[in-house]
Amino acid sequence: MPATGPAISTPVVLTSQTAAITTTTLASVTADSTYRVTATLDCDSTSAAATVNITIGWTDPSNTAQSQALGTNVVCTTLGSASVGNLTVAFRAKSGTNITYATTIVNTPTYDLVVSNPETISIN
Repeated sequence: MPATGPAISTPVVLTSQTAAITTTTLASVTADSTYRVTATLDCDSTSAAATVNITIGWTDPSNTAQSQALGTNVVCTTLGSASVGNLTVAFRAKSGTNITYATTIVNTPTYDLVVSNPETISIN
């Protein structure tokens, strides 16, 4: 059986964000399956003590809410290696639930966020 996944046509691409993003549906899960999502954060400009993080959320087949965030916040105090972050997460999601994303911030970072389409790895 070919892999089919949630219906979403384009990745999320948000530039010059200055506020936290509340939990937002990325895709609806149409079958219990294993998915992979990649998110990239990068600071656009420096801001004193400013940070940002991304969380991907889903409901597993046991109907338990799960989430994964970057291990450390992206730091926007200076631009460089600490001002970018990438998260790739693979997980099993339950049919009839949503895959979500959200960001959290400290102070006032200006950041870009790209979240890939959920890629179906397997269906069972």
